[in-house]
Amino acid sequence: MKRRNREVSIFSMSALDLFASALGAFILIAIVMFPYFPNTGTADQRDLDQALERLRAEETDNQELQHVLREIREDLERRLEAVRAAAEREVEAARQERNAAQAAAAAAQQDAEAARDAAAAAQQDAAAAQRDAETARDTAAAAQRDAQDLQRQLDELELPHLDLVIALDVTGSMGGEIEGLKAEIDGLSTILQRLAPSVAVGVVAFGDRQWPRPVTQFRLVDVGAGGNRTRLAGFINSLSINMGMRDPPNPDGPEAVLAAVRAAVDMPWRSQAERRQVVVITDNPAYPGEVEATVSAAASFAAGGRGGSVSTVFVNTGDAVGAEAFLRRVASAGGGEAVRAGGSMTANLLLSLL
Repeated sequence: MKRRNREVSIFSMSALDLFASALGAFILIAIVMFPYFPNTGTADQRDLDQALERLRAEETDNQELQHVLREIREDLERRLEAVRAAAEREVEAARQERNAAQAAAAAAQQDAEAARDAAAAAQQDAAAAQRDAETARDTAAAAQRDAQDLQRQLDELELPHLDLVIALDVTGSMGGEIEGLKAEIDGLSTILQRLAPSVAVGVVAFGDRQWPRPVTQFRLVDVGAGGNRTRLAGFINSLSINMGMRDPPNPDGPEAVLAAVRAAVDMPWRSQAERRQVVVITDNPAYPGEVEATVSAAASFAAGGRGGSVSTVFVNTGDAVGAEAFLRRVASAGGGEAVRAGGSMTANLLLSLL
């Protein structure tokens, strides 16, 4: 039997062809890539180190430059912020100045309007004052004429021996009349003395019947004799509103007119008096249950002869209802005059007499 050859030949033609082809391809690639291989010589290394140092120096310079640029930028930003803040302040100041100017203009306009209104009001006041002055002048002229007429009438008049009793309401609403009588009693006495050969005057001060002292009297005295006029003036000056009243005051309207008329007609009249005159001055009527009795007392005094009469003066204080009508009834029954108060107390009393 022939022995089989077991040797392996790695250098066959096929294998050599393969190695040759691979080697040729490697050589060709090496030749193509040769220019791109790095230079690893000593001179080239120094150049690289120098280039690296330059790069590092440039990097350092760049950092310093960046730092400088950053500082410049920050400085510019600060300056810009300062400029912006200054501009805002200037804008705010300008706004405030504008607002102040607008406020000043508005205030000036208001002042001008107020001045115009004040001037108009002053002009109106001046016109009103002129009208008032003209009215006052006309009133003074009329009063002067009335005084002259009254003086002529008084000069022509002559009264008999006169006894006059003034019955005056002294409740709270009659303060003006009380003060008027105080101021005029001396002048009234003088006028009456010129009109009559002799004059005696008495006073009855009355208030509310609920008072502890509703009536206070001053008896008739001849005002032309001795110190009687002084005594009369002293009593009248002692009068005051609500004299004789207790606290608290009685709130009703009517007054003690009946008690006042009775006290007046019961005065101790002078024997030589030819005219005996009672004048009731009030702003209220008598109590409802005493109205008729008051009218009857006035009528009885007038009917008794010897020159007796009762006159009334109504003072309108706006509080009483039916007071004027009541006083007219009393004066009519008493044969006297019903006078509506106006002007001085002297004028009212003279009208009630004449």
